[in-house]
Amino acid sequence: MTRISLRSRPRLSPYAHLAVFFFLFFTTQTTGQYVQIYLYGIGLSKTRIGLITGTAGLVALVFQPLLGGLADASSSKKRLLALVIAAAAAAFPVMYFGTSAGWIFLFYTLYHIFFSFAMTLNTSVSVEYCQQEGRPFGPLRMLGALSYSLMMLVIGSVTGKTVDTIFLIFPAACLLSLCFLAGIPDVQGGNSRNSGLARIPPTALLKDRTVMVLIAFQTLIGVATGISNGFFSIYFTDDMHGSAQLYSVCIAVAAMAEVPFLFLTDRWLDGMGYRRLLMLLCGLTALRNLLCFLASSVGMLMLARCMSCFSVMEGVTYSLILVRIVRPQLKTSAQTLSATVQNVANLMVSSYLGGFLADLVGIRPLFGVSAVLTAAICLIFTLVVFPRTIREESVR
Repeated sequence: MTRISLRSRPRLSPYAHLAVFFFLFFTTQTTGQYVQIYLYGIGLSKTRIGLITGTAGLVALVFQPLLGGLADASSSKKRLLALVIAAAAAAFPVMYFGTSAGWIFLFYTLYHIFFSFAMTLNTSVSVEYCQQEGRPFGPLRMLGALSYSLMMLVIGSVTGKTVDTIFLIFPAACLLSLCFLAGIPDVQGGNSRNSGLARIPPTALLKDRTVMVLIAFQTLIGVATGISNGFFSIYFTDDMHGSAQLYSVCIAVAAMAEVPFLFLTDRWLDGMGYRRLLMLLCGLTALRNLLCFLASSVGMLMLARCMSCFSVMEGVTYSLILVRIVRPQLKTSAQTLSATVQNVANLMVSSYLGGFLADLVGIRPLFGVSAVLTAAICLIFTLVVFPRTIREESVR
């Protein structure tokens, strides 16, 4: 009998390892959307839910830039990524063992700090590696969308009995992704001692007009859409009387719709230019919010939700633009600063203001407001602000 040596078996390339890790890691994103449904189910009001999630975002604002600077100064961003994924996995299920607002707030905040940074750091490592090796980032993000959609179907089947299962699914998904983390390519921080580059303090980003204008645009678009989208799950299950299982199908189908578009993101950015691409994507996002406002049935709402693929493409486009215009020493710091400002502003508006307005006038009118604000911000920046601050050549 011929014996096959394990050493003779072909190994996955670093890019293939990264692709598999992306597929596994994005399954962890699915459970966070059910936190609001869980909190609503144990008796918390929409306003209190908003206070918990919004304040957690505010606390995260303090930590994210610090963690971003730590990543750029680290000799191994992969090792840091493993630590924050493990920390998020440990904090999330502890929420289940207490029903007081203080207990839930404490562990939701810890989860939010570490998991938000894990998402940003994963994007930073992946985009930097793809830029160095001349490989496209879009297909990796496409695999993330595919795994997200498949996992939503799985969660929908198990949360039909109880939403509490999310507290088992999330740490299990994190553990599975950690098992494959070792094989992905590592990226050294540009600000580390062994990088060979002059060290630059992360605060230098605040003086970079190009970066700050892009972050301002991303933040305002996020705020405009977050007023309504922060409560989409409650709008779907409570106002439109859709089931938790149908909600999972809705999110899964919407994520599946991202797949062909994400594959083309790199090519579209190079071919169309960043201004025209962002105008197109933000315009379609405004249309999606308008359709959510006009939806008269769960079916129409599901159709509108499928257009969320364009919002995801916006995020991928922002990441690609940032990695192209920011100096090597501050690539993760820039991604972290951008994601933090946007997410915290989005959480505070959608949670504090959105929660208050949802209790006051309902969720449906907020989608109309989001549509108008998104369209206005898109036109002002792409037609007036960007031509004066960010040259097309610097993004190519």
